[in-house]
Amino acid sequence: MGAITLSNVTMVTLVCQVGFYGVNCEEECGRCKDDLCSDDDGHCSDGCQIWFIGDLCKEEIALPSLAGSHAFLKRMNESAVAITWTQDPGIPDKHAEFYGYTVAYAEGSGDFTDGASVPHDPALMTQTLIVANVHSHNEYRFEVKVYRKMSREREFGVKSNTVIIESS
Repeated sequence: MGAITLSNVTMVTLVCQVGFYGVNCEEECGRCKDDLCSDDDGHCSDGCQIWFIGDLCKEEIALPSLAGSHAFLKRMNESAVAITWTQDPGIPDKHAEFYGYTVAYAEGSGDFTDGASVPHDPALMTQTLIVANVHSHNEYRFEVKVYRKMSREREFGVKSNTVIIESS
C-alpha cells in the first residue's frame, strides 16, 4: 500500500472576531487592556484593564465596602485618639495587596481631610490607627474609607459610619 497525497487540500485558518478566542472562537476574552486577546488561548498581549487580574484578565478586584460598619474611638490623651474598625470581610486573602483603609477626619462641621492609610491585612480582623493633634476642646468627626488600588489609581468604596468625639 502506498501513501495518499492530497495536493488540492486548502487549510483554512479561522480568525476570531475581536473579543473571542479558542476552538470555533466560542470563548469570550477577558478584560484586556487593548481589548485584544490571543485567538488561540485568550491571553492578553498588553495586560489587563484596571481592576482585573489573572491569566486571562477575568478576575475583578471588587470595590470594597464598610457599609453599616462602625468605627470606635478611644481618647488616648489630650491630643490623640485611637480609631478602630473591622476590616471588610469580603476582601479575598489572595487580593489583599490591592486594598487599604484611610482614616478621614473633620473638625466640627468642616470638610473631611484624609489622614493616614494602612494596607488591608488578612491576618487581622480589626485595625487601629492613632490620630494625633486632636484638641480636647474641639469636636471631631471620623470615618474610615476603604479603597482598592491598582496602577497608582485609588478608588474608594463605601465608607464606615461617621463617629463623633465631642469636646471635653
